[in-house]
Amino acid sequence: SSTARPQPNIAATPGSGTAAIFVNPLAWALAQNAPFIVSLVALEKLTASFIVDYEKNDFTSQNRSDEHFQAYENLYQGEIELQYELTHEMTVSAGWQHGQRKLNIEPQAIKNNNLWLGVEYTF
Repeated sequence: SSTARPQPNIAATPGSGTAAIFVNPLAWALAQNAPFIVSLVALEKLTASFIVDYEKNDFTSQNRSDEHFQAYENLYQGEIELQYELTHEMTVSAGWQHGQRKLNIEPQAIKNNNLWLGVEYTF
């Protein structure tokens, strides 16, 4: 999807050793065509995010010669990301994303997998 996804709400009390889970309600997310996000703060410096997104895109062309005339697509996407805070200024992240989209006028779905490793430094 070309729209920016909302960031999960993550909070932890330093030194408390507690875990927190924040969830955007699935029904709201689907109604808004927005991702369903679950984030876990398992350790003080480690965060795991699980994101599921479903979209149904209707093409609105009224031109019968348009290849997308009366077409729609279903898109399913899931993502897992781990973030570890090395220092207050530096975070390392790694993740995997799987997506599948199917246009009703095409014979098969398109599948996509992405892996990433990143470093974020704040100064």
